[in-house]
Amino acid sequence: MDEDDLSPEASGKPARLGVLGGDGLWSVAQVLREAGAEVADLEPAPKTVAAEVAARWHYGRASVRAGLLGHPRACLQLFTAGMPKGWIWKAGSLAVDGLRPEVDPEPMDRALIEAYRLAHLAAVARLAGSVDRLILPLCRTRAMVDAAGTVFGSRPKGVILPTGVKLSEVTFTVNEMRDDLRALSEHLRAINPGLVLQVTLQPSLSDTPCDLTGLTDVPGVHHDPVFDALLLAVKNGAKGARVLAHLAQGFDIDAFGGPAAAPVESDDDKRQRRKERRKAREAGRAVQLDAKSAKVVCEDELLEAFRK
Repeated sequence: MDEDDLSPEASGKPARLGVLGGDGLWSVAQVLREAGAEVADLEPAPKTVAAEVAARWHYGRASVRAGLLGHPRACLQLFTAGMPKGWIWKAGSLAVDGLRPEVDPEPMDRALIEAYRLAHLAAVARLAGSVDRLILPLCRTRAMVDAAGTVFGSRPKGVILPTGVKLSEVTFTVNEMRDDLRALSEHLRAINPGLVLQVTLQPSLSDTPCDLTGLTDVPGVHHDPVFDALLLAVKNGAKGARVLAHLAQGFDIDAFGGPAAAPVESDDDKRQRRKERRKAREAGRAVQLDAKSAKVVCEDELLEAFRK
């Protein structure tokens, strides 16, 4: 199926939008929501939790509570690895999810950590089939990995790694990231053939500068530099929120704006339009006369009825 046939322009409807990751120094999903775009939330906070508490636990900062992610390998791993060896880290008698330690502000009981992880994976499994367009914020090229190549988060203070797990920092090459992006796109399209995967390059999400320009032309992956620039500008308080929401939902920038200008009328068209207006006024006066006559007849009939 041609991707153009699946576009919002073809269907006339805004795309169901998802954001995977981008929960760093600022939240891509939050900026898009404030701009007016509807961003799917497949891992919402419990209804009984106050909004300020939910924010501390990073609920609502992306379509699933996956943290920053930031590079293609972490995103691909999220869909394919599940619960890899060594993912639970110890913090005294409690535990931490080593794959996304930044989303939980404090350690928890191991059973609770496992329950949260299972709920998270269930939300991730629904994501590809629940959206038409998935925005993937990229902001870094480095990560902490173990000997098996599993990507972990940054270890919080006081946390002990499992026995046998040793982490080292690696920097992914452009070719490695391109391969990971291509594999991610293929994985998602196997689930939802109509899904559009869009990367947005946003280095300011992280405090580590990096060059991501080699990731803008990966086959099967969409990139819009106008969207990237506008997202950061709106985040920083500039105007353009409506245009940003328009682009985020898959519409083209050329389709944005008010109604098309009226066509220029020729002199013959103007004369014909005036002639039609005169006919309409004459017809309207005739209808008014008929209505008055009908009213008089009705009143006469009523008066006659009362006299009887």
